[in-house]
Amino acid sequence: MPRSRLGSILWVLLVALPALAAQEPERIRFRQVAKVRPNGDAAIRNEITFSVRAYTSIRKATSNTKVLLRELGMAGAAAELINPKVEYDDAKATIRVDATTQGEAKNRGRDWFVEYTDPENVEVVDTDSETITLLVVNELDNGPIIIGTSRIEFPPGTTNIRFDASRRGLWFQLPPPSSQPQGNVEIDVQIDVRPEIMSCLYKIYGNPRFLTLWVARAIFRNRGTATVQDLRVRFRIAGYSEWSGWQRSPFVYPTQTAVEGFYPILSNRMRELHDAAPASVEVEWSYRRPDGKVVEESTTRPIRILGLNEALLSSLPANECTTWHESTNNAELIGGTFVSHTDPIIQQFAGMAAKLAGGAGGAMDDTSARRVMRAVYELMAANQIRYQSPPWLWQRGVRQRIKFGRDVLQDRTGTCIDLAILYASTCESAGLDPILIFAAPGHVVPVIKLPGGGVQPVEVTCVSGTPEGKAISFDEACQRGARKSTAALTDGQCRVVDVQKQHALGVSAPELPDLPPSTLRDWNIKAPDGLLPFEPPKLSGQTKSIADAQGAFTLAVPADWVEQEQNGVRMACDPLQRTMLSVQAVPKQLPTLDQFAQTMTANWKQGVPEWKQVDRANVTVSGKPGVMIEATGRPGGNDMAAQYYLVLTDRHQLLLILMCKTEDLAACRGLFKELVANWRIP
Repeated sequence: MPRSRLGSILWVLLVALPALAAQEPERIRFRQVAKVRPNGDAAIRNEITFSVRAYTSIRKATSNTKVLLRELGMAGAAAELINPKVEYDDAKATIRVDATTQGEAKNRGRDWFVEYTDPENVEVVDTDSETITLLVVNELDNGPIIIGTSRIEFPPGTTNIRFDASRRGLWFQLPPPSSQPQGNVEIDVQIDVRPEIMSCLYKIYGNPRFLTLWVARAIFRNRGTATVQDLRVRFRIAGYSEWSGWQRSPFVYPTQTAVEGFYPILSNRMRELHDAAPASVEVEWSYRRPDGKVVEESTTRPIRILGLNEALLSSLPANECTTWHESTNNAELIGGTFVSHTDPIIQQFAGMAAKLAGGAGGAMDDTSARRVMRAVYELMAANQIRYQSPPWLWQRGVRQRIKFGRDVLQDRTGTCIDLAILYASTCESAGLDPILIFAAPGHVVPVIKLPGGGVQPVEVTCVSGTPEGKAISFDEACQRGARKSTAALTDGQCRVVDVQKQHALGVSAPELPDLPPSTLRDWNIKAPDGLLPFEPPKLSGQTKSIADAQGAFTLAVPADWVEQEQNGVRMACDPLQRTMLSVQAVPKQLPTLDQFAQTMTANWKQGVPEWKQVDRANVTVSGKPGVMIEATGRPGGNDMAAQYYLVLTDRHQLLLILMCKTEDLAACRGLFKELVANWRIP
């Protein structure tokens, strides 16, 4: 039966479909009929319907039936999938799956139980004496909405059928299957153990929310004619986990299968592994025969624990990967784990970037976010962090060695994924929301979600400059990142890893070894002298209008500028308060434009310390003659430059003052020109 984790799994397959910025989410509909058998097995038919675009993407990404079933949430440790049959209906963009699951329902004594991972997403639609219909709805941020019904049919004589979200699933009472009190006992035991696990994911394996991350499982099949009682099983990885609690089945009836998975709570000793190490999974179980005799058994199976920086890009053996998507189906876990924004070393590095950005808060607005992004890029370039050759290539079944952000800072080199991880970690630590685009055949581009709803990809390998040693600007890195990410999304051969979404699901970086506060200084990581040059906003993006109450003018300014009004003067400034304006209209008092300019100049000389006129020109504003006066001064003790625009109409005297720090004037001239061009005077 579908656990509501289904929605999160399907998101993995559909990540190439939505644009990175918010848009209408994909809708997926499913219908399921499950027939529970007297022994707790179930015959299940799933029918899942997609949009044509989504269906085409899934068909392309998952030619392997095993992968498809895994992605549909049907290959966890909770039950054993038997003889699945998959049918593709291209005309209806529908996938149908028929299968039998052994051990789907677990015997808990009087009650039987089917666990649902996210019970809060399940609602009872209808129930009667031997059926229940559930509505499952999953809505993911910027991801698909999965909605459908699951009709579960029970054997005759089933009673007390209910869905209990507080107890995480579906509960019911089955009539006991036929059993011979003095019959024979034949318990078939199957122990499955993963050949390798990743120490970088040690904090995640203990979370059964991740159905496919089971480390071991025990399958008990009662092939005899008598019921065994008090079955219990427990697991541990010697030296790396404590014994799990006993998982119990009070009864295992003839033909019944009991399946118990092992999701270990692993020791932080895992983070000390620099290279792969052998280990053992120990399993103990016992049960009581009808004659009262207790059978106790145990076994040990080998397992290999990878070093902290080793990652398996796919959960599948190399010979089972038939598409690029299948060979990278662990990308979401890897991306969410290695982006270590809480690492104190990364936080210090992000602090350097924030200082370089002039204290801009990354989450405030798009202008501030871009400034922080640029500061992180410039900081990496200033410390000569280089792209490590050769280019990183995806290979089926490859075991990739990946660096945490701190490792890149220490080594000053990294592959594209290493540099992307450092950039994303630092940006997230600075308050930004990162995405990683894994693109075929082997590249990673970090993308930052902007507060205004847009996105900005960055080709972060550009920090190395050109082979000739020429620096590549942040703007050019953004343009290259946009081209590569757009091409990957268009082609569909990519995985989009929403880092904060993975963190919210429980994917997090391992605690890395403690380092002294002087570490960045010891590594000679330093910020360049001075702040980043100011980059004024442009009116090419979203704007808003400032209008006079009497209709004397309107003026367009960037949408994220902060406005206020005082005594009829309309004022606005950018969020960093580096560029500002004031505009007002008063009834006409002076007969000529020249008199207007002379009067205002005298007032400014008197009111602004060290006021000095540096330029004056006749101009045309909104089709009307005007005067522009450029000057410098020290209002409030700050070196400021201003452009004053004065216009007379038949009814009004209008004044627009554009001001910035004197050091920013050259950069702001283009913005000032745009603002004046958008000043409308009837």
